[in-house]
Amino acid sequence: MEQTRQEPLMSAFVDLEAGVDRQEVLESSDEKIVNFIEDAKNEDDTSDALDAPPPGPSVPTPVLGQPETEERWTELLERAKMRGTRGPMVGERHGDVSIHDVPPEFWVLTVLAGWEDVVVFHIGRCAWPEHRIKAAFMMLLLEKQVWLEAEMLTMLKEWLKDIPGVCIHNQQPLLHSVSPQDGIGTPLVTKSYQPIVIGSWVRIRRGSFKGDTGVVTKVYPWGCKLLLVPRLDPSARNEKNRKQRRLDKLGPKLFDRGAIELDGTEKVKVLKQTEERYLWHGLVYKHDLLVCRFNFSQVELARDIPDILAGLFCQSCHPLVRRYRKHLPRISEWCLVVGDPVMDTSNGQIGLISSVGDERLEVECEEGLFPLAWAHCQKTFEVGQYMEITEGLVDRWAGWIDAIEDGLVHVVSDQIRTKDKVEMCEVHPNLLMVTTPPSSQLPAPDKGPRMYPSHQEDFLEGSSEDVNMSKNSHGRPGLHVLVHLAAYDPNAPFLVAWLDYLDVVDEESHLPLNKAWPLADNDNNLYHKYVPVTHILEEREPQSEPGNRTPLPDPSERCLSPSWDPSAPEPGSSTAVSSPTYWCTDSRLHGYKFWATYHGFNIVAAVREKILGEGRMSCFRDNTSACEELDPVAVLPIHPTARHYELFLVISGEHCGKWVRGIQFKKRSSQNRSDLEWTIAVVIPRAPYLQDNLTDERLVLHSSCMTLADESAQERKLNDSLKRLLRKPAQER
Repeated sequence: MEQTRQEPLMSAFVDLEAGVDRQEVLESSDEKIVNFIEDAKNEDDTSDALDAPPPGPSVPTPVLGQPETEERWTELLERAKMRGTRGPMVGERHGDVSIHDVPPEFWVLTVLAGWEDVVVFHIGRCAWPEHRIKAAFMMLLLEKQVWLEAEMLTMLKEWLKDIPGVCIHNQQPLLHSVSPQDGIGTPLVTKSYQPIVIGSWVRIRRGSFKGDTGVVTKVYPWGCKLLLVPRLDPSARNEKNRKQRRLDKLGPKLFDRGAIELDGTEKVKVLKQTEERYLWHGLVYKHDLLVCRFNFSQVELARDIPDILAGLFCQSCHPLVRRYRKHLPRISEWCLVVGDPVMDTSNGQIGLISSVGDERLEVECEEGLFPLAWAHCQKTFEVGQYMEITEGLVDRWAGWIDAIEDGLVHVVSDQIRTKDKVEMCEVHPNLLMVTTPPSSQLPAPDKGPRMYPSHQEDFLEGSSEDVNMSKNSHGRPGLHVLVHLAAYDPNAPFLVAWLDYLDVVDEESHLPLNKAWPLADNDNNLYHKYVPVTHILEEREPQSEPGNRTPLPDPSERCLSPSWDPSAPEPGSSTAVSSPTYWCTDSRLHGYKFWATYHGFNIVAAVREKILGEGRMSCFRDNTSACEELDPVAVLPIHPTARHYELFLVISGEHCGKWVRGIQFKKRSSQNRSDLEWTIAVVIPRAPYLQDNLTDERLVLHSSCMTLADESAQERKLNDSLKRLLRKPAQER
């Protein structure tokens, strides 16, 4: 007697990844199943965390609430409950469902990427009762996997290998049994519908690490593995008479193996030296970060991250953190609003914030709108602006920007908090906000006048050691000026010195600086004694006394600093000061490209005519698409050091405008590494794809007379043989 065909056991399937809108109730039919695959090939479903793609856009969150979905998943949980014993519960309680120590039998079927829904469709349509398949579904954002709740019989294996999209190896479907621990957490994973993938930044919702933020390094069916900044004291577990002592929560700090083993009382176990993996008090550390595992119900996607945690993650040098740094969430302390000028630190592009989102910013520039990741966003400021620190300091104190170096802004306080000290701090630009100084505060001065120190007589005779002071060497409060000192020796280095405002005399009038160049606000009130330490002075018309003028020294006998070379008035002329000229606006450098420092950033600049045909030169930024005119006062040359043997550009003296290449150098000072005397050869750059022409002219110049020239990687490669030829005689000595 022919056996009557029964209806398939699976009449529906649960698609957790795509949401309820793609769930369908599938009815059986006599329609033939098309073989979607001709030659199924074996694919390896194991992937390294570092080879995983970066996190993509957020997946729409499925909403459990449809009767079919709730009923289907409730059946799965009930079967897990009924299969359990009456032993102690080792899982978690979720509503009225308890997962006991015996989980259902779960199997992972490996399929081709993108064919997961096809396989589930086929199983839900064609499975028979004798196959004993109770459920077939896909896990959240786990590719190439179909989960089965079934008794894995030989008949079922033979049936699975004929399903389109199933990976076959040695004439058998690729199946992996699920461990009891993973099986316990599998039903609970449906309560967390978050797009958590490798590289996602998540926040811990409960437990000892509640509130901490970490990065996902591996995703399991039931949870994920995270990297965290250590902030618990694991040594507290060793205290006696406390069986389960709660760990003390300390401040965030990277794991330091050397500091722990310094006293010799404790030893850190090395798990894998090449990966910097260590075991200490039962916790695993990798690249100075703590490695922990959490269920999906314990984590959620992080919307922001504290600034201190973001900085510690970047200091850990973990390869995965370096890769996914650009996906960092918003720093909670940053103050960024629409209209703020920002810069993309990855390419130097500058624009204004158009909109602020949770994942990225929209920045408007001359070319249009472009997205900007939070990790690459940095606000731009100018030296001398009055700022307010929005986070980090309790009293939110304000002050002037003194300098911008290495991505940090140096701010001097506008208040005197102690009797003889002016406070300074270094903060991230995104923690600052431009504000208006109160009426009681004085405006920020500006720089400009030429001066020389009155108490350093030996400097005029050639000595330079007494005035080569660092920024923090002075101990007296009040206004200090940053002076570029010029020597009579044309090859002498340019010295930068911080001098007391009252110890400086104007070069032209020989009057004290506070009389020749008075600093005053709009009400002509002189600055009080405790003016913040700064290097910016406002240029005023000098006050001179009759008969107090002396002829200026011969300019040919002096070597003025390229960045501090204002043109001085002729003796006996009017007291009005002419507009200064700067090294980067010299007409002899017209059309040349070179490297320079501008507000703390290394850029490629070029000298061009401001208005075509008028002959007035200006300095423009060249390594961006926007034509940005630069403030010549803030453009500083990058002098060649001992590690530079590339193309140089002479920027001062009679050889200004010549292209040169280094042959050898001689150190003039053991303390100052930039005090170098170079022997150089004059070259003539040729057309692209050609080597430079070497001339017979040889020069001996100080490094302060040159700056690094702009040279592409291809041009450097073409001139490698020329560079070796020039250095060969010096290397053979």
